[in-house]
Amino acid sequence: MLTFLLNVTILGISDWVFWLLIAVLASVIEISTLNLVSIWFIIAAIITVIVSLFGASLALQLVVFFSTSVIGLFIFIFVIRPRYMKNGGKTVATNADRIIGKVGVVTE
Repeated sequence: MLTFLLNVTILGISDWVFWLLIAVLASVIEISTLNLVSIWFIIAAIITVIVSLFGASLALQLVVFFSTSVIGLFIFIFVIRPRYMKNGGKTVATNADRIIGKVGVVTE
């Protein structure tokens, strides 16, 4: 059973472990930022882990990772982002425009 899990290596480690490390690294990057920067890389790496467990070649794994990353990016840009940017291009008032040209005092 373990022979199909260990037949392809990347950088000296098993391929599915490599893609799992990519998913963990992308998760750490995603958690450390406030924006959705690498969510599609996490999803693509998890899908590639599943593909690698079925014994896919390294070339197919790379194609799956890059294609699902690009598809995830396009879904984010054209589907998810417009739903959260529904202010119609209007400027959102934050009262920050009232302090332009004023002098401030730093207390600490």
